[in-house]
Amino acid sequence: MWKGRGVGMKTTKESLLEYIQREVFIDSIHKEGLSTNEIADAFQIQRSNVSSLLNTLVKEGKLEKTTGRPVLYRIPEKMKWKKYVMEIKFS
Repeated sequence: MWKGRGVGMKTTKESLLEYIQREVFIDSIHKEGLSTNEIADAFQIQRSNVSSLLNTLVKEGKLEKTTGRPVLYRIPEKMKWKKYVMEIKFS
């Protein structure tokens, strides 16, 4: 559960992005993305607040969302390749 922001702590938006990255890259169940409800449940915050933050991340180009129902949020392909290249470069 998210406890708020202290000195040097991440914002909720940053935490959401990291959570989605972790889930999409590590958990094969979420390869296609995560729904707003799944993320809201994980963070124990209101779905409407999560939705607002996710849409901001989409506008910033850090996430993309599907057009079907339920709407899923995932890492854009260009970001997946960037992460893959960085892992190879530093391993």
